[in-house]
Amino acid sequence: MSSAAAPHFREQTAAHPEQQSALEISNVGKMYGSVRALAGVNLTVKRGEILTLLGPSGSGKTTLLKTIAGFEDLDSGRIILEGDDLARIPTSRRDIGMVFQSYALFPHLTVAENVAFPLKMRSYSRSQLVERVNSFLKMVDLGGFGERYPSQLSGGQQQRVALARATVFGPRLLLLDEPFGALDRKLRESIQLQVRELQRKLRLTTIFITHDQEEALVMSDRIAVMRDGTFQQVGTPDEIYRMPTNEFVADFVGESNLLRGRLEVGPNNLSTINVADGLRIRVRALGRRAGEEVSVLVRPEALHPVAENLEPDNVVSGQISEVIYLGNSIKYRFDADNGVSLIVRRQRAANEDILARGTRIDFGWSSADGHVLT
Repeated sequence: MSSAAAPHFREQTAAHPEQQSALEISNVGKMYGSVRALAGVNLTVKRGEILTLLGPSGSGKTTLLKTIAGFEDLDSGRIILEGDDLARIPTSRRDIGMVFQSYALFPHLTVAENVAFPLKMRSYSRSQLVERVNSFLKMVDLGGFGERYPSQLSGGQQQRVALARATVFGPRLLLLDEPFGALDRKLRESIQLQVRELQRKLRLTTIFITHDQEEALVMSDRIAVMRDGTFQQVGTPDEIYRMPTNEFVADFVGESNLLRGRLEVGPNNLSTINVADGLRIRVRALGRRAGEEVSVLVRPEALHPVAENLEPDNVVSGQISEVIYLGNSIKYRFDADNGVSLIVRRQRAANEDILARGTRIDFGWSSADGHVLT
């Protein structure tokens, strides 16, 4: 992304504490016939942050985006953008920028004309329009491409034109609807970083939609995980990954080992869970009751081979049943002797051999690496 100075832009910082929230979603509900798409959801988006709506198809994330943009009416609730009730404002006057997976560029207009379109709709002068278009094309590394047509650009270049068009007029809110889905992996990762840089430079309040959990972890200040029209958890990427609130979030965001059993409360907040025949694991279970059925999340990277001079809180014996080579890391499927199957992920060290299928080994992890789910 070019380091060209950002043009004059609507002030996105808050002058008073009460202005810290840019978007307030209150008890928003939406039905499609007998199907409940949104079940009275509540969400606050902070000024200048990028919040990702993450969830599987049918979870309600696109419906929520459409209600914010004005493409769908609410059945209940309110959406307030910088103090304005959006139900009272026509879609064309909400000052919301959108970027779609399909780019949605005008094929008969040049790159510069596409980017200038929202400025013309807002009656910018010719000199303001030219200056602003050129500045934003430079910011998305497309300076000198203004006279080309969309058909003459690659997919990544078209997406950057769409981004420039969505931000050039200084929107109060930017909506990104799975904008990288049509790009190959390497290009997608590059564009992700460029979008993040532009969003920070312009201090744009942004809602990003994806079903790709890795993309959500890379892009977000906060993530709202959706399922069946409700929010399962809202938190930072680290909170969502390390401290998921339930099994759905734990399983949807990243790979997971979920171990279920009955809790035995021990001293010093160190408890034991009877998982399977002969397998008892130790966890830190603050505030949990003895005899309670619980699930424990252990991320694959928390497991490590047990050295002779080390004795971790938890040790499981078994053998490697599958080896998956991932370049800078290796993923193993590990079958414990008591029938429990675990996923182990190891960063590949230069001096570390790849374990072969059938290898007998002990894996261990700390009690602090087991997260008890609510």
